[in-house]
Amino acid sequence: MPCVREFALIAEDHQADDDVLFIVSAMGTKIDISPFLADSSRVIWDFSGAFGQLGVLERTGIIFLDHGRLDTILTIEANVINEQLEYISTRLKQH
Repeated sequence: MPCVREFALIAEDHQADDDVLFIVSAMGTKIDISPFLADSSRVIWDFSGAFGQLGVLERTGIIFLDHGRLDTILTIEANVINEQLEYISTRLKQH
């Protein structure tokens, strides 16, 4: 799961970015979630699946904001994670 680790490292580098929220539903039993553990208001732990119950985000993902308003929601999917990581990295570099 090196790609999930890469997502976590991206999150670690951008936890101070006001235009992004990292939603983490992984418990860390099979992957290393330690980069998410830094004290950050930009990481939201969703172990209960509350975002999924609201129909917002079924699993770990990222929410991009535009001036505090919802812009883009992206669920991290294993089968396209490389493309998603490229998109996320490009998008975060724009800030």
